[in-house]
Amino acid sequence: MEACKIFCNYKLLQLVSKAKIFNDSKHFVDMKLKMPPEVVENKFNSLLNKTKDQPSKDDIKKFLEENFEDGGTEFISWIPEDWKTKPKFTYDVYDIYLRNWVLEVNQRWKVLGRKLSEDVYKNNSLYSQIYVPNAFIVPGGRFAELYYWDSYWIIEGLLLSEMHDTAKQMIKNFLYLINEFGYIPNGSRKYYIGRSQPPFLTSMVDLYWKYTKDVTFLSECMSALEKEYSFWQKNRSITITMDDNIYTLFQYRVNSTDPRPESYYEDERLVKNMTKEERRRIFSGIKSAAESGWDFSSRWFLANGKHSTNMTDINTTSIAPVCLNSLMGLNARLLSEFFHILGNESKHNLYKAYADEVNITMSRIFWSDRDGVWFDYNVEKRELIPGFYPSNLMPLWTETYGKERTPAFIIEQAIAYLDRNNISSYPGGIPTSLLKTGQQWDLPNGWAPLQYFVVMGLHKARKYNPRAEKLAFSFAREWVLNVYKSYLNTKPHKMLEKYLVTEVGKSGSGGEYNTQEGFGWTNAVIMKFLSIYGHKIRTKEVFDPAPLIVGILLMVVSLVSVASYMHRVRVCQRFKWESEETLSRV
Repeated sequence: MEACKIFCNYKLLQLVSKAKIFNDSKHFVDMKLKMPPEVVENKFNSLLNKTKDQPSKDDIKKFLEENFEDGGTEFISWIPEDWKTKPKFTYDVYDIYLRNWVLEVNQRWKVLGRKLSEDVYKNNSLYSQIYVPNAFIVPGGRFAELYYWDSYWIIEGLLLSEMHDTAKQMIKNFLYLINEFGYIPNGSRKYYIGRSQPPFLTSMVDLYWKYTKDVTFLSECMSALEKEYSFWQKNRSITITMDDNIYTLFQYRVNSTDPRPESYYEDERLVKNMTKEERRRIFSGIKSAAESGWDFSSRWFLANGKHSTNMTDINTTSIAPVCLNSLMGLNARLLSEFFHILGNESKHNLYKAYADEVNITMSRIFWSDRDGVWFDYNVEKRELIPGFYPSNLMPLWTETYGKERTPAFIIEQAIAYLDRNNISSYPGGIPTSLLKTGQQWDLPNGWAPLQYFVVMGLHKARKYNPRAEKLAFSFAREWVLNVYKSYLNTKPHKMLEKYLVTEVGKSGSGGEYNTQEGFGWTNAVIMKFLSIYGHKIRTKEVFDPAPLIVGILLMVVSLVSVASYMHRVRVCQRFKWESEETLSRV
């Protein structure tokens, strides 16, 4: 990982940041070295010696021009060979406007396809890009490389689009990364090493298995899936004792107390005038929150044990999140099922025991009898952290209910929780929180993966409560029509990473960077919702057909009038001919 000696060199990052040469901090760390890292490092040290550690902006610009070239050369645009014009699920979308739209969304897989240049393999020390052997689909915009949790939804979209081979190649890239690092980094960049993202690989394999029933590939995946589960057990868990029982809780917890290289300017600006101890807490909290995928949200800001709107209160490592713990329960259950399919009963029983353990933990530690839902847990104060976040409902999707309450009771309580917080009152979908902080993972934004968890969780729960399915459809329809109207409102038309839920048809806002377009998980979730509800969702909410109908009627009236006039002309002309003929005979 020689390139990180340069791209993760905090003195160089500091100088580049201070000079404000690039608008986006990520720009510099994605550049390519023109010569080996040790040569560039020596030249940088010479520059520092020559300028007594105080190079000017012009000195830094010249140094960058001499030693780096813009990023992007590591990628080659790639059109998947298994791309199909009209996937079968689109025929179940009855509304003609939505069907044409989802076919346009399907076209995006061709735009977002990438593979690495051969030079990345041969001269990897010149790049911050981690080598992966297969082509892949990127999220879009500034997220031009392979990202971990984004790829779960991308793979589901690919499978719906009947692109099984592309989905398989993406999964194989993640297997490769686990075998290289023992876990999957946040994204395929060397500056992401040390932090992961929500562990969705087991669910990706489950998606692929359900579509293909490829037992051979399932067997090939198992070693890597076990390695990843073990990584989270050993590196991202703690134990607590309650009522003489010991419980294992999983956390997003990155053991680093430095700024993020890709956001150096933003991180340093946040901790300006902070003490050394505060800086360490904040930097660790920032990287741990980035590992969660929720970067950033009031969900991680705690002041006196309560949610804050101030990012300097970030305390991610004090929190055991509902989403991660329920996901680890799902992973254990899926591993147990996979080993049963493969005939390994000892491993089947081992992971079944892990799944049962997580179920008990979700029931006893995370469930709030008072609120009728699961909450994140404060491991320092040993108490739940109230506050609405869609992640509170994630156990509906993972089905990590525990056995101490019936599923029917849990679903009834969860629906009542949504009602009490008036979540159905937002016209554009489910809000990310009920706090306005200026952060992108808070009100007024909505995100595709969070819509997915709640909608699919309620959809699964329909067997216990018919209202769960009504809510699932309502939330799915609102999200689809919000994204569709936003698509129509942008010129050229764009699929975005986040949207407002307080107004229909508008881009999301807030955070460290502008809203990006592309966009992998948005495309996939739209496909998933339309594959389930495409026969019911109509565009009348965003497209008023009345003017069109009036226009058609006026056109018909005009055509009838013209036809009638022409008929009269022909009758008169014929009468004239007949009269002339009669006169000629006389």
